[in-house]
Amino acid sequence: MANPPHRILHQDGWKVWHVPDFDPRALLARFENEDHPRIAGFEDVSGYSGYWKAGPLRTKTAWRYGIKQRLLAQAHPRLAEFRNLVWLRERLFAAPRPLAVGEWRRAGLVRHQWLFTEQMPGRKPLSEEWSELEEPDRKGCILHLADEVARMHSLHFVHHDLFPHNIMVGGMDDPQPIAFLNAWAGGPGFCLRGPSYDIACLALRWPGEWEREEQALFLQRYLESLNAQGRPIRNLAHWVRSIERQRATWVHKLQASPRRRGGRPVPCAEWRAPI
Repeated sequence: MANPPHRILHQDGWKVWHVPDFDPRALLARFENEDHPRIAGFEDVSGYSGYWKAGPLRTKTAWRYGIKQRLLAQAHPRLAEFRNLVWLRERLFAAPRPLAVGEWRRAGLVRHQWLFTEQMPGRKPLSEEWSELEEPDRKGCILHLADEVARMHSLHFVHHDLFPHNIMVGGMDDPQPIAFLNAWAGGPGFCLRGPSYDIACLALRWPGEWEREEQALFLQRYLESLNAQGRPIRNLAHWVRSIERQRATWVHKLQASPRRRGGRPVPCAEWRAPI
């Protein structure tokens, strides 16, 4: 994917892509004297309320992304997310507006990166909002989510991190009640893990959080939306097995890594798609 069509600023070894009406120099002031802190949080900058995340790339990681950039034209995570958010918004998906992204190189490798995105007021993560939704809003949320995920996949974009905490929910009367965050790991084009991986991520915590009828509603609506867009699933049995297998792999990863769980219980290992 080509570099984003935004203005580019070079300052003190940094290269910054930014929207024309946003001045990123206030952010760059944080990184004087090569002091590159790790940052994550909301902040008001240059007249915008936004969220930014910044962090160094360790030597091994920097080399890995350097090789990927040279051989596969893949960007480091923050620049990849910037590009993916631009891509999604250009196709009328709800997603945070990316205001600026910066990279700092040493010896030809990106050693620090950051991204600043505009806040999306009135929205909460699906992981927090789901238990508070009443039955009609739960159904509306499921239908909107299934339609948008199907539309995303029909355009050959795989999110690769489609967990409930990366899905933002607004009011169900909003024309775009579903928004997508943290789209750095995936993107448009060919990828080894296809659209079924996104469904497996969504299904990871369905047992105990979504009723079986709600799971079936999502899957059926998703398939109907793909059909309507000329992208039907050719082998349904294979597709279902792929989702179940990839979900089981994720459960195994969480069982083996408390860090991945983030203090949450391990999801139920026994799950079969209600389809």
